[in-house]
Amino acid sequence: MSELREIVECLCNSPQRLEILDVLGDARMDVREVMEALDSPRSTVQRNLSVLEEQGWVERTSSGYTATTIGDLLCREFVEMGETATKIERMAPFLNTVDAPEEVAVDRLSDVLVTTPEPTRPYFPRKRLLEIFGEEVDRVRGLLPVVSSFSVEEARRADADNEPNGEYVVSSAAFDALHDQYAGEGVDGAEIDPPAHIDVWVYNGDLPYGLFVSDDALALAAYDEFGRMQVLVESTSETAIKWGKRVYEAYRRQSTPPSEAATPSVAGDRELVE
Repeated sequence: MSELREIVECLCNSPQRLEILDVLGDARMDVREVMEALDSPRSTVQRNLSVLEEQGWVERTSSGYTATTIGDLLCREFVEMGETATKIERMAPFLNTVDAPEEVAVDRLSDVLVTTPEPTRPYFPRKRLLEIFGEEVDRVRGLLPVVSSFSVEEARRADADNEPNGEYVVSSAAFDALHDQYAGEGVDGAEIDPPAHIDVWVYNGDLPYGLFVSDDALALAAYDEFGRMQVLVESTSETAIKWGKRVYEAYRRQSTPPSEAATPSVAGDRELVE
């Protein structure tokens, strides 16, 4: 830990040191060229080059300075760590709300947009979700941890020609709530049958968060104890979408059709996807 602290302190004592490693990662420069690249005075550049050379992160030759292999790798890892820390801070409202934040691969999520309720718009996250996955989306797959996020009756009333096809994994708690609702109406749980354009699977346990993914977007949702959506995180990056699809498929493989999950369930183990 002390060695790590020394590395961090060395790079953080002068932010320019990381910038120098960055510009020297792909080029060989003399002091003047580094000064011009960073728009910094000679004394500052020379002092930081000397420190980096002492650490073995920069080497000097007759034609100028260049980053060593270790210096280049260290720079890349440090920048990536900073980007991940920024993402975590940006996603704090979501990560602080879900039960299993460790299951969210923050490093896979780029250019995230976080939506939370506002005093005059308490349902803003839900509205934003409907905007993302509107009528132009061909197919949406998702994880639904609470019953309020998914209504079989609403799905039945939807026009299959206008609504996007969907495939959803619901938590056992959400399904049990639906089961109780239908039982009160004299309907057997095994008869809970969504419309043809909606595929439903029941996961034998709790789902850590809401997830919605199409070919063009990913959204993660966090809910309060009453099942109201409190935070929505969205991303359109290819890496995020691929991760979201893998997460969905992992839960889908562990789920069963409604006809095989007509009675209250016992929680099972989750498969962590990175």
